[in-house]
Amino acid sequence: MQASYLAHAAASLDDPIMIDWALRHYDALPAHSELRDTLGTLWFHDPTIEYWIKGNDLDTLKLLFVYLPEERFAAFAPIIAARWSEWPPTMAHSGAHILARIAPELAAETFSRYLESSQTWSIERAAAILSCLVKLPLNAALRLAERLIPLAWSKDEMCGLILREEAFAAALMLKQLETLPRLLDEIFSGTESRVQGAVNSLATCLFGHDSYADLFFWRRKAYSSTSFQQLACLFATDTPIAAMDEVLESADPLAPALSLLASCYDRSPESTLAWNLIQQSKTCQNGQHPEHLAALALAAVAASGERKHIDTASMPLAEVIGLLALDVHTNIHYAPLLERLRSFPRAETIPAMTRQLADSIDTYGGVTLARAMGDLAWPEFTEALLACMLDDHGDFVCVAAQKALIAIGESARDALIAQWETLDTSQQIFGESVITAVGGQPVTEFALHHSDALLRENLEFWCALALAAPDQRLLALLRHELPHDESLINETYYRLCRLLDASCPELDELRAKIMQRRSRQQERKAIFDSGTFPEPSHSLSLSLRCPACGTVRSYDVKGVVIGDTDKDQMLVADEIACLGCGAFPEFEFEPEAKMALIAEIFLAQAATRSGKSNAPQRLILDRVQLPDGSRKTFPSYYVSLQEKVRRNPEDWRSWFLLGKLLRRINRPNAALPCLRKAHSINPLSLDTIIDLAELLLDSGHLNDAFDLLDGAQKDSRRWQTMSERPIERRGEFALLFRHVRQLLGIAETAAAVTGAPGFVDKAPRTGRNEPCPCGSGKKFKKCCMS
Repeated sequence: MQASYLAHAAASLDDPIMIDWALRHYDALPAHSELRDTLGTLWFHDPTIEYWIKGNDLDTLKLLFVYLPEERFAAFAPIIAARWSEWPPTMAHSGAHILARIAPELAAETFSRYLESSQTWSIERAAAILSCLVKLPLNAALRLAERLIPLAWSKDEMCGLILREEAFAAALMLKQLETLPRLLDEIFSGTESRVQGAVNSLATCLFGHDSYADLFFWRRKAYSSTSFQQLACLFATDTPIAAMDEVLESADPLAPALSLLASCYDRSPESTLAWNLIQQSKTCQNGQHPEHLAALALAAVAASGERKHIDTASMPLAEVIGLLALDVHTNIHYAPLLERLRSFPRAETIPAMTRQLADSIDTYGGVTLARAMGDLAWPEFTEALLACMLDDHGDFVCVAAQKALIAIGESARDALIAQWETLDTSQQIFGESVITAVGGQPVTEFALHHSDALLRENLEFWCALALAAPDQRLLALLRHELPHDESLINETYYRLCRLLDASCPELDELRAKIMQRRSRQQERKAIFDSGTFPEPSHSLSLSLRCPACGTVRSYDVKGVVIGDTDKDQMLVADEIACLGCGAFPEFEFEPEAKMALIAEIFLAQAATRSGKSNAPQRLILDRVQLPDGSRKTFPSYYVSLQEKVRRNPEDWRSWFLLGKLLRRINRPNAALPCLRKAHSINPLSLDTIIDLAELLLDSGHLNDAFDLLDGAQKDSRRWQTMSERPIERRGEFALLFRHVRQLLGIAETAAAVTGAPGFVDKAPRTGRNEPCPCGSGKKFKKCCMS
């Protein structure tokens, strides 16, 4: 069965819907696995690559560049060279690296021609050229560097921000050492948060890894208690370990770090370079960024004493595992230690590594050990790796365990499936990728067995299962979901039909829908990349969970009400029925929906900064002004009003305010009973009469609106209003009533209310310390005033 659907996939890779899936499926497989190698040949042969590289679908071509090995494009260097300068900036980096890898001379010519012919260089292209200079012929690389490195101190702040670290790496690799102090100063001119990341990048450029700069920052922030003494086996015996630990503990670490470096920098060329660089920098001379300079200096001290090679030939098992378990970000001795592990009896290695993993699970050592278990790919490690993915462990070790389980393959998949009901949320989240990456017949049975729950609660996972193990029974189940017109369901059904070579009459219509949606996504992305902000679309596509039945689906909503982001307050500003149970619930936002809203907020802020008046309006960020002058977010105000009417169903004010709020957030059907309730309790409230009549009119209940207004005008002398301008409120009533009569063709009579001044009672004022009129028994300031 697997060979059959893989062959059908190979025949359909001229379809963007299919090749998008195929590339991601290929990428999820373990590196150097037999199946990955097979698919690389079966699916991504020259004719397929040529089809996409000569076409105009740049989204698919970008995926090919990202997921396929660079050498797969060897036959297409002339096409890449001819089109590189025309492709979008988002493709500049991957395209440049592929070209430099497969045709260095042609790449150098292409980059030089671009710099000569283009009046305004793209920042992304300049960064891409800088990042791959080391792959080019030396003389050409030097000429390009001479033109591009000065951009790092450009007056254009964005240009400098993007290029500084790339320029530093290029200058270092090309031995242009005279420019390094100035580049260091430019890098250190950024914000505190950016400079810390830059220090780690500088350490990697200078010393090959950032482990010791990373250790410094983690200790300063109390994220780790690891000391250099605990890592002493990584250093020569005369390395000043104790003094290095004193720097970690120092309240003012720069002076002792520089003093240490001054005493030992000449022990390695890398440390000598770092010493000269720091001494010549204006950042150091002016006493700026002392902690960041201390991190770089301490990393240089560590580099001067670090053992570059360790003899593992006769090393005992305990020592090998102990070295792998060291709490360092990058273990430079990983490869020889792994090879030494392979030489020990499996029966001894497995329990020893399992025990050490449990002891080191919340450190970098735990991540390294989990990685080693994956590289060994022994099924006996499965249970230990499953334990790594528990909810109380960090993401680093969870991801490492996930990759290791994928490498172990079928036995790991079967263990996950067998224990699925007992796994915690984190284990299931990380385990999903393991099950779908391995695939096979057990995955089909798992998808069938759990279809009711997963189709309702985790549609994305179920669809991934179906595509990991295509089967006609899964296709039949999904066919019943097509009426929901959910994009994920449509795409999965379409792909299953193609993979199973099934005759499905819906296929052409589904493909048109999918491609139309894809086109809209491409347009939005192009808008985002260009920085232009046209009129916003009328809806947001969000993944929402129904609390009543647990169904998770994607919905197009008119908008979202955003409260305090730190309290995660959000409401759907729309009335939509659950696709699972038909109810109109208070939907919960799935993580991907929250991410989409973050992007929407970013777009709105970017449009505002750019002076665009037509910024997206799908987000409601307003606040409610309360009688005491304070302001409340819509979500918190909504919750408080709901609580008030629950506590006192005769509180007409709260019913009115709740209805008014629901109207504001696009929920007219929910607002209608609230306003009716407020009017039934207090029929003299002019505010309620007007809002209720407007809502009836908007919803097509013209006769009901007339009856309401006609009955209300008979009591006009006794009306009450919360407005500060009662006469204006009366005028609003008159205009609304006249409009309704005109729509019904009813002539105006002398008895009809006009806009002439008349008497309207203000709603009775209540003192802060008087009993609340809602009847709760509390003081007004403690109840409806708040």
